[in-house]
Order: sequence, then C-alpha cells, then structure tokens
Amino acid sequence: MAEWLKFTFATQDTYRSRIVQKVNGVVASNDGEVDENWYLGNGHDDASMDRPTLDHYVQVTDDMDGSAGTHTVQFDLLAADGTVPTVTLESIHIEGVDYTLADMILAPQLKIYNHIDAEYQTILDNGLLNEGSVVTQDLGYGSVSYNQCSWEDNMGLLCGTGSWVFTFDTPLEPWMRTTTS
Repeated sequence: MAEWLKFTFATQDTYRSRIVQKVNGVVASNDGEVDENWYLGNGHDDASMDRPTLDHYVQVTDDMDGSAGTHTVQFDLLAADGTVPTVTLESIHIEGVDYTLADMILAPQLKIYNHIDAEYQTILDNGLLNEGSVVTQDLGYGSVSYNQCSWEDNMGLLCGTGSWVFTFDTPLEPWMRTTTS
C-alpha cells in the first residue's frame, strides 16, 4: 500500500510566494497536465485567499517502496519580483507521526539551500541567519551559489529563493525504523 509523506510550510509574509514540488528531480503533476505548484502567503484583498500554512503531500508509490533505493523530495521557494519571502518548514509527517525540528530525528535527511543574492547576503551580513557552507549547485535552475544549511541551523527557515531537499530510502518502513531508533 502506498504511503504519503506530508510537508507543512508556514509564513507570515503579506504577499504570495510559490512552492514547486519535485520528486526525484521531476515536477509533480496532476493527471500529467497541471503541475502541483502552490502559493503561500497572506494580505490578500479577499481574506479567504490568505494561506499562512500549506501542506504538500508526496506519495511513496508501491513501485518506489517495493525496491531498495534513495529518493529525493525537493521544494523550491520562488519569490515574486522585489520580494524576499520567509517560509519555514514546520514538520514532516511520515507513517502517522509529525516530526518537527524539536525532534531532530529527520534533521540529517534535510538540507536547506538559500540562493545567495544581494538581499540574502545582507541578511547574512547582519547576522539574522546562521551561515552554512557555500555550495555551487544546479537544483533545476542552472548552476547557482547557495548557502547550504541543515534544518536546525535556521529553524527550517528559507529566505528568498531556494530549496528544501529531503532524502529518504525505500523500502520506507525499515528505513524509518532505523532512522527513529
């Protein structure tokens, strides 16, 4: 039976940002036509359009879980022009349990990549975020310099454009047993 992973994101931004989900490098799709891009943010003229939290679901298919392998789930935060979104990964839900930063159990499996641009460099220079290691990597948008951190470094916070990358092994159940013990 297929298992679902749930990733919960939160923001207090007063504008919309977009999160794009990729599984093993492929943008998730619905019936092969509509990509699963979601908007997150507040401050809309119509308050019913505000979305301070957002859940993304990723299916661990029977094909994935039926064979040993490593898989990657990537969430890309895309900023609108002139904005520096601040979005936090609050929790990861696996096999009926919500894992948060406080648990630290899944922290080794999560890397956070903040694109280093002028706005982000100012944030680092002012000591508002912890600096990780600078890496140049292609996360699907060309080779770019990122500040790579772990979940605990900046409390799951991504500022500006960047990605959360979660890696897990299948079959899922034995991997989770090993990870949580």
